[in-house]
Parts: sequence; C-alpha cells; structure tokens
Amino acid sequence: YAAMVTCMDRGIGRIMETLKTLGVDRNTLVLFFSDNGAAKNLGGSEGDLKGWKFQEWAGGVRAPAVVRWPAGLREPRITNQVTGYVDVMPTLMAAAGLTARSPKPLDGINMLSVWSGATDSVDRYFYLGHGAIVHSPWKLVRPRSGNPAMKETSDIVTNILTDPTEKRNLADSLPGVLRSLTEALKPYDAIRPSHEVPPYGQGRKGFVAPKDWVITQQ
Repeated sequence: YAAMVTCMDRGIGRIMETLKTLGVDRNTLVLFFSDNGAAKNLGGSEGDLKGWKFQEWAGGVRAPAVVRWPAGLREPRITNQVTGYVDVMPTLMAAAGLTARSPKPLDGINMLSVWSGATDSVDRYFYLGHGAIVHSPWKLVRPRSGNPAMKETSDIVTNILTDPTEKRNLADSLPGVLRSLTEALKPYDAIRPSHEVPPYGQGRKGFVAPKDWVITQQ
C-alpha cells in the first residue's frame, strides 16, 4: 500500500512538473479523487468514518477530492457538495465551453458553478448503490439490499452533515424523510444490466500474467 501511494505521488508530481514546463499548468484542469474509501486491513484509513470499501457506509463511499485550475477557479475554497465520477463529463464539458448535447442523457450533472463559487451547492439525489441514496443532508441505507457486506436489518436514516460518522439513526423520528428517500431510491434499485455481471474476483485464482500483454480487438 505504501509503495503504491509513493508511486502515485511521484507520478502525479511528474505530470504537474511537465504541465509547468510546457507552460500550460495554469489553464489545465486537474482532478484528483477516488471512487471509494479505503479497503479494510490493507493499509488505508477512514479515520472516524464508518465502514470500508465495498460498503455503502461513509467509509466506503466518501473520499476527498482536489480540483486545480488556476485560470478558471481563481479563489481557493472548500465545499461539502455531494458529487462523484458521473459528474466529471458534464462538468468538463461546461469548463471547455461545449454546448452540444449528448446523444444520450448523462447520469451526472454540471458542478462548475459550485467549483467556481457561483453557487454554494446543487440540490440532487445521489445513488450510492445497493439500497443507499443521499439527498443532502439526509442519507438512507435500506436493509437486505443485495450487498452481502451490509448486515442491516432495518432502515437507517442519518444526517451526513451533523453526523458524518453515522452513529444516530433518525428513521423513526423522521418518517417523512424516510418515505421521500425510499421513493427516490426505487428507480435506481430497479435498474438491471443487460448482461450478467460476473462475481468480483472471478478468474483470479490460478491466473498468471503474461510476460508481454497483447490487446486484440474482437
């Protein structure tokens, strides 16, 4: 784990130095963020957050992000806006001044106004997977949602701003919030892939990496 972090840090440093050498670093938008929290027992840490990678708790889905674009984002700022990888495409399209519509609707939304400080936040529902959804400041985790790593037996509603460690279940005291999030969750949980997704790790046992990788198009 330490070796990977060191390698990544060195590689990012080389990229940033190259941008500077080329004289384009101030007008290059650089994003650095993760799609999940730390994996358990592999060297990472989630601090006080609950859960790990492969879980819908904050420790599995919440990670900091850094955006650098000196020419476009002139004032340093910190935001608690809920966002994710699905927002990268529409945000970069806006940053590049592209107005053409995508042939198919994009799952994400444009976050440029939040990054620039033009708006404090964007109101949105954000699906975390397996019966979990966020509509800030509220988060819902449903029981028996299909993720074997989640063992809950009842609905859990938390306030992610005042209770980031997810210790206080507010489901009983906020029935309206529970109903609203449950309804918002249904269309997402109803989505089914056109092809069956193989189990994680399938094909790993006995696999030996070839000396030279050759990619062929089928």
